[in-house]
Amino acid sequence: MDVIRFFRSAFLLAVLTIFVFAVVDAAAESTPALSSKAEAAAMDFARAHHAELASLLEQLKANAPSEYRSAMIELDKTRERLERSREKTPERADIELAEWKVNSRIRLLAARLAMGGDSSLEADLKAAIRERLDLRVELMNDERARLRRRLEKLDETIAEQERRTPDQVEKEFAGLQRGAAMTANATKKNVKPNKTVESKSTDVKPAPKTPPALKPEKRLDKATDKKPSKS
Repeated sequence: MDVIRFFRSAFLLAVLTIFVFAVVDAAAESTPALSSKAEAAAMDFARAHHAELASLLEQLKANAPSEYRSAMIELDKTRERLERSREKTPERADIELAEWKVNSRIRLLAARLAMGGDSSLEADLKAAIRERLDLRVELMNDERARLRRRLEKLDETIAEQERRTPDQVEKEFAGLQRGAAMTANATKKNVKPNKTVESKSTDVKPAPKTPPALKPEKRLDKATDKKPSKS
């Protein structure tokens, strides 16, 4: 009887490892390290929110150290995720924690049912599944309410912007005009006037005017200079 109980317990631990933690046996070198502080925090989390899970973890630690490490790593990730969620969205934290608890209970019940538990486990499992679905609806309703608040805030912002648009147009237009005027004034100040280069030709005396051409004098024919001979 003790041998049968031992193998039954060992098989139960293996099944619970798969169903409760959704992990498989891994080599120690491939399993990330877990600090003693994180391990203690994860165990405290389990004891506070799912005492039966904490008891299973202690059995895993004694009988399947590799599975225990994998399970504790996954549990510590869950704990950190829920803590971040509580800081970011405290109004959703309790619902998300309740969802995790029911998910853990569903896996545990499914593992027990797979071991050939009595028919009462089926009713408990169905009730847990219904509770999980109700929690998901509650989360969706919360998300819808948050989106509605955001839309209302956005509507207020749009209405305020539309109310201020005429004044803002004039204000921005005046600002652009002032900027353009300042730029134009700065440009004028930076432009240096060009110095007039005096032509060297101013040092040269003007050329004398050409005198008017003299009219040629009529030349008297030598013959006309002679007096007529007496006959």
